[in-house]
Amino acid sequence: MPLDGSGSSDPDDDSLTYSWTTDCPGGMYNDSTSVAPTLFVDASVGCSVACSAELTVTDSQGASDTCSAPIYIQDTGPPTLVDIPADATVECDAVPPPDTVRVSDNCDASPVLTTSESVAPGSCPYASVITRSWDASDACGNESSATHVITVIDSTPPVLTGVPDDMVVECDAIPAPPNVTASDNCDQCLPTYFSEVQTGLCSLTLTRTWEVTDACGNATTEIQAILVQDTTPPIATAELTLVSSGDNEGGDQPGGSHDDDEGIFVINAACADNCSGIGGCAGPTLSARLGCSNGMSIEVTPGDMVEIELDDEGECEIEMEDGRLEIEGDVSLIVTCTDASGNTSTATAAPVGLAPDNDTDADDDD
Repeated sequence: MPLDGSGSSDPDDDSLTYSWTTDCPGGMYNDSTSVAPTLFVDASVGCSVACSAELTVTDSQGASDTCSAPIYIQDTGPPTLVDIPADATVECDAVPPPDTVRVSDNCDASPVLTTSESVAPGSCPYASVITRSWDASDACGNESSATHVITVIDSTPPVLTGVPDDMVVECDAIPAPPNVTASDNCDQCLPTYFSEVQTGLCSLTLTRTWEVTDACGNATTEIQAILVQDTTPPIATAELTLVSSGDNEGGDQPGGSHDDDEGIFVINAACADNCSGIGGCAGPTLSARLGCSNGMSIEVTPGDMVEIELDDEGECEIEMEDGRLEIEGDVSLIVTCTDASGNTSTATAAPVGLAPDNDTDADDDD
C-alpha cells in the first residue's frame, strides 16, 4: 500500500530525513527512507489484520518527531474466474466438452473451485439446454460464480442415400425400387417411407418418392422420375396352315380331274408385344387380310378356314360359297399388329403345300 509523509515540516525550514517502520505481519517497504514509500504486507495471516505504520522525521540539527497511522487490512474481494466461455447454440452432434476455467484471488493463493452441470429438456428429444456452473471461494468466505449456457438444437435434416437419378427406360425394363437408406447427425432410428405414382399408360411416368423425418421434425424428401417409353414394335406372326388339298371335280368317274393347286387352309395370325399388361397397357390390335397382288383383299379372323386356289395370271376372285370363303389368285395373308403406343409391325404368309397353277385356258373358261 502507498504511504505519504510529504505533509511533514520543520519550523526552521531545515531539511528532513525520513525513516519508516511497521508492525504489520511481513511488513516491508520498497524504500523505508523515502518520503512516500510503498508498504508490502503479508495478508495471508488472516482475513482481517490490524497494524500500524510509523514515520520518524529528523531535521539537520538532529531534532526528530514520530507519528504512527493505524492500518486495517481486510479480504473483501471475491476470487476471479478466468476463461469463462461465452454462451453458445450448437447442433446436437457438436456439444463441446467442459472448458478449463481458472481461478485466482488477491489474497488466497489456493481458492476453492467447484464445477457442476445441469441439463434441461428442449423442444424435441435431441434438443436441450446445458448449464455449466463454476463456483469459487477464498479462505475468507468471499465467493464468485459464473455460468455457461449451451443451447442444443437439432436443425439438420436426415440424409437419404441410394436414390437413383431420373432415367428413361423401355416398358419391359422398369427397375425395381432400390434399397434407400437414411442417416442423421443425431437420430439413429429413422424409418424411410416410399411411394410410387404412375401417370399415363404404356408411355408413362413413374414418380418414386422417399421421405424421412427425424425425431425433431427435420424432413428430407428425394424424388426419382422414370420416363417409361414404348418404342419397340410388336411381333406379328402369319401362317396359312394347309388342312387339305386338291379338288376332285370329276369325282371317281373316268376322265375326272384332281386339282392339287387348291386347298383348304386355316388362318393363323397372332401379335405379341413387350409392353402388354405392363402399367395397365393394353395388348396390340390385330388386323388380318387375305388378298392378291392386284390390291383386292378381304378381312379374315384367326381360326377361319378358307379355300385357296392358285392363279398366276394376275387375276383375283373372292367369294363366299356354302358359308366358306373362297379366293383364287396369287394369294397371301397379311397380318398387321399395332400396339397401344402406335408401334406397328407386319407379317405376311403365302399358302404352302399346293402345286403351281395347273388350270388350262379351257378350265378357266369353265
